[in-house]
Amino acid sequence: TDYLAAYFTADEKVDISDLKSYLSSYLTSYMVPQAFMQLDEMPMNLSGKIDKKALPQAVMMEDEIVPPENETQEQILEIVKEVIGDLPLGITSDLFSFGLSSVGCIKLCALLSEHFGRTLKVSDVFENSTVKAIDSILRNADEEKEYELREEYPLSMTQTGIYIECMRYPGSTIYNIPELHKLGDSVDCEKLAKAIEKAVAAHPYLFMEPVSDKDGIVHARRRDDYKFETPVFKKDTIPTEDELVRPFFLDTGEVLFRAEIYETKNGNYFFLDTHHIVSDGGSLDILKRDIDRAYSGEEIEKEKYTGYEFALDEEAARKSERFEKAKAWYDGYFAGCGGETLPVKDGKEENGHIGFLKIIAETDGAMIRQFCLDNSYTLNAFFTTAFGLALKSYTASENAIFTTIYNGRSDGRLSDSVSMLVKTLPVYLECAPEKKVLETIEACQKYIL
Repeated sequence: TDYLAAYFTADEKVDISDLKSYLSSYLTSYMVPQAFMQLDEMPMNLSGKIDKKALPQAVMMEDEIVPPENETQEQILEIVKEVIGDLPLGITSDLFSFGLSSVGCIKLCALLSEHFGRTLKVSDVFENSTVKAIDSILRNADEEKEYELREEYPLSMTQTGIYIECMRYPGSTIYNIPELHKLGDSVDCEKLAKAIEKAVAAHPYLFMEPVSDKDGIVHARRRDDYKFETPVFKKDTIPTEDELVRPFFLDTGEVLFRAEIYETKNGNYFFLDTHHIVSDGGSLDILKRDIDRAYSGEEIEKEKYTGYEFALDEEAARKSERFEKAKAWYDGYFAGCGGETLPVKDGKEENGHIGFLKIIAETDGAMIRQFCLDNSYTLNAFFTTAFGLALKSYTASENAIFTTIYNGRSDGRLSDSVSMLVKTLPVYLECAPEKKVLETIEACQKYIL
């Protein structure tokens, strides 16, 4: 696994601890190098640039690797290494500098929460990204809640918006998430059908039914006893897209997902379609992984923390002091922000149309990944900045204001949950002419993390 290393020259011997402390006061934790090497001079190539390939291997000094002070820290360190690899880590090493990604952070929180029986959120690790700090957080974290089983649960605010939109436009398929997979010749369709049934049974939120009370408030009704059977259709050819992708109706009590197998003369297919109110893209990945595991004969453990419990916690969070502080921060951050909407209408005739420019070009993905690695940027920050700069240019605005999405899995307990967890995140990207692009990416990364 790659980690950040710093090479430097100086007229006299520099104390690494002082240098690291100085950088920590100016840089966010994930940008502070974990290895330092002072050189007499930088190796140069024939072009007069630093020859990176000629740089010696930067290795952390042993005195920089602080060993665990107790059994809990030893256990945390072992779990950390399970996620990011067996690297020379100490309890004061910043985990993000050693390659811990956003996805890896979710996995780490899930493993730590399960091992210690404490609720650990992704935000906890982002704010306390060393083993020693995580140890302190775990000591003060709440024990795993015991949730009383209910018949009905609240919807999240995102789900409420989806419900309103769907009831306004019944028969629409804009919130369907369809996938069609052609199966290999060796796949046993009957065995796959049983694997699908075992997998979906482990994710109870798929059977959720939206219901409205006498005051018009929509709730999620639990239906854990629903028995799903995978239909296997024998057809001459695979149905058309319009025949496969059918509307879901939220007020009829129908299950809001479809998992179907089609055996045709031209091969066999697996069709999966879920409504966005019960799932998202990350959920489909989890569901397909579990189908594959069940097909291989593995037992699939039922979710312990589902979309139902998540909605209860979100409802409580919206009444908390932390929520009010976050709301005040966003209100201040976006105060006075205006901006164009897309498509841009200014200067257009009433009956005119919006033109577009399509540019097709190839970009080296490896080059982008290396650029992000060299500068300690996430790919998310890079592409979010790229979109903001393009939007700024298109709207001829000084800054860019838009929304992006994130997976919403800020709680480690959600790592295996199938539900609608995606959230929108407003972004205000300052793109002043005097500001370097690298500074804009760095500011974006600080914000979206």
